[in-house]
Amino acid sequence: MRLSTFSVAHSLGPDHDVEVIDAIVERSLMADEGGFACVYLPEHHFTSYAPYSSNFMLASYLAPQFRQAHLGLSVAVVGLHHPARLAEQANLLDVLTRGRFVMGLGSGGIHAEAYGFGFEAQEMGPQFDRNIDAVEQLWAKAPDDPPVEFDTGAYKGVLHQRIMPAPYRRRRPILKLATFKPDRLLEAARRGWAVFTFPPAMATYRAALAEAGHPDEVVADCLRWSAIGGAIHVAETDAQAYEEVRVANASRAAARRHSYHGFGYPQPWPPDPNRPPLPPRVDDDSPEGIATVIHGSPETVVARLRQLEEESGAQEAVYEIDWGFNDKTRSETIKRSLQLLIDEVVPHFSTSTPEGSPT
Repeated sequence: MRLSTFSVAHSLGPDHDVEVIDAIVERSLMADEGGFACVYLPEHHFTSYAPYSSNFMLASYLAPQFRQAHLGLSVAVVGLHHPARLAEQANLLDVLTRGRFVMGLGSGGIHAEAYGFGFEAQEMGPQFDRNIDAVEQLWAKAPDDPPVEFDTGAYKGVLHQRIMPAPYRRRRPILKLATFKPDRLLEAARRGWAVFTFPPAMATYRAALAEAGHPDEVVADCLRWSAIGGAIHVAETDAQAYEEVRVANASRAAARRHSYHGFGYPQPWPPDPNRPPLPPRVDDDSPEGIATVIHGSPETVVARLRQLEEESGAQEAVYEIDWGFNDKTRSETIKRSLQLLIDEVVPHFSTSTPEGSPT
């Protein structure tokens, strides 16, 4: 199993954005040099959460500085993007990284972001479906094919020739759906997408993928990049890690209250009685909430990761490292934890990343 990371840092406000963005860049470069398989960047808007807003632009900035890790999005909020623009930007990052780009896909979970772009929150799921269908049609079009016309409700257009640039990979960039819902896991398998999901859901996804009839190389890529994940923190001792996670989780709860006010985070739209129960929130500083974070000394963390690897069969695990308000004290704690991960945890797992593939 390979280890990857993603950033969920909160800024303290407008005067703090530059400092947090600089810290995210520093941690991303540390993760690349330190042997992480992929660095994922989320997309958020209008709050203090991941304050760079455009993960495509930040990934483009990081791409020429990376030496070994893949770059990924966790995720592109598909409904907020014009399909043609989304297809172009993904292909360009695939070229710039020579196939070492992973485009995570999601419908978004923060009401304020939907409202800011002119959508009702409950429309983001259907808009995701319409947009990604259009993107896949655009990617598939050859220059001499008949024109592709699309209308997703919010966006429309006609493609007469092709999306440029062509992707580095033969079909398109690696796609990876963030989900734990059974119907979405089955859809991802049918479409040949990898997934971000919880460990218990991996068996459902693998079974569906085996039955989907894809070529062997597509199945191999999907399994290679499908990942479990959550949050992780390492300290010199178990007791120290527990206390630092408690503080970090309380900080995240405060950050969410500060950023989202009455908009909700996240809420199902509309309420779904078939929706599997969410695990306890990582921002809960109770013992149950702290237990959702993989934490402890390096030895404890390695043992827990090995257990999850055996239980899930996942080839990649993606963990957030910097949740909560990133004030000076929290940033120093994050950097120390990241360095311990690099020095004493990552070497116990695969330190080679798959090469950019033409499949």
